[in-house]
Parts: sequence; C-alpha cells; structure tokens
Amino acid sequence: MFTGLVEDVGTVIRADLRSDALVIAVRPVAMPLTDLAIGESIAHDGVCLTLTKIERDAYVVLAGAETLRRTTLGEVATGSRLNLERAVRLADRLGGHLVAGHVDGVGEIAGRRDLGSILRVYVALSSPERLIRSCAKIWPSYYRNAGRMEAVTWSPENTTLRIHDFPAMSHHHCRLMEGWMISTMQTIGFQPSNDARETRCPSRGDAWHEFSCRWTRGTK
Repeated sequence: MFTGLVEDVGTVIRADLRSDALVIAVRPVAMPLTDLAIGESIAHDGVCLTLTKIERDAYVVLAGAETLRRTTLGEVATGSRLNLERAVRLADRLGGHLVAGHVDGVGEIAGRRDLGSILRVYVALSSPERLIRSCAKIWPSYYRNAGRMEAVTWSPENTTLRIHDFPAMSHHHCRLMEGWMISTMQTIGFQPSNDARETRCPSRGDAWHEFSCRWTRGTK
C-alpha cells in the first residue's frame, strides 16, 4: 500500500522491451539504493512495480503487458522521469492517504488553471465502456473461483455482464450472484435499476451466467 505522496523522482536510464513486457532501469535522485531490497514494491507514477534487481546507480523493475496497456508506463522511454514512492510500513504516518497502486485505466486531462500557489487540473471521466470493462478486475474479489467476467454491452439503457467458467450452483445461489453483480456496478460508480437481474444461468441449462441492467451514474 502507498500514501500517494511522492517521495522522490527517478530517471529512466534503460527501457528494454522483452517479449510483451518492459524492463525499466530507474536512477532515483534521493532514494538510497542501499535501503532497497529485491522483491519490494515501489510506485512509479502511481503504478506498483516489484523491484527485481539492484545495480550500482539504479534499480530494475518489470512492467507486464497489461500494465503497459492500462497505465502511462506504456509510454516510458530512456530519459523519462517518474514520480516514486516506496510502500508504506505499518509504523509510517499515512498523511491522510492510502492507495493500492493498482491502475484500472488512464484518464484524460480536460483542462488546467494556474492559481498561483496551486495548479488545478480537470480530469475527464473515463468512458462507460472503459469503466464497465474494469468490472472484470473487481469480480474475482467476491469468490475464490469466480470464473471470468466480460462486458458484452455497456450503454446506460442496456448493459450485459457475462460470467464464464463459474462453478455449477443451484438457482437459489444464482440470486446471490445477482447481488454480487449489482455490487460490482456500484463499485465503479454506477447505480443499477431496480429491474437488474440475472438473465442466463447454467442451472436453467444456459452455457454461462449473464446479468443485464440499466444504470445511472452515482450510487445510493
């Protein structure tokens, strides 16, 4: 876990593409390399990466394909500067923040105003498609063998979430899944309508679970 408060700024001295991953060597300004350990987590522009190697004047991390696709690290190159923060310890003061360092997507800056001592930045909301597709990341937190969720449609008038490879269960337990799906939608800031329901279920002979709803932004 992290506070979201920048501890240091590092410079990328190497960015080597290996298969579908990017190996990044970072030279921090003030963070002592002797204080670091292989396997610890460091946030890079808010993205949590695991330290894999310590060199004379830099450390090395690896960003996988999904990290490159979902975050700004996909644009990193030699010479790029990154905001750095080490993971908090239990004894650390949090400074009012606690963040995971797990990124679901990239927003777009819609505008900025220089107010002298502060810079106000306006960020556009992610599209409904991007947010609803991110449900696939939330879904596994409800059940150990939750299967794989995919967003089939995502409009406010007709959103459909489909669950593949979920263990067989009775029709009564499928009602429990409805509650999980509603909770998943609420987690991303959407309030499903009262007629939200599971429309397909293997207990009725269907090949997968499917949940359909209408929604509005905001939660109750």
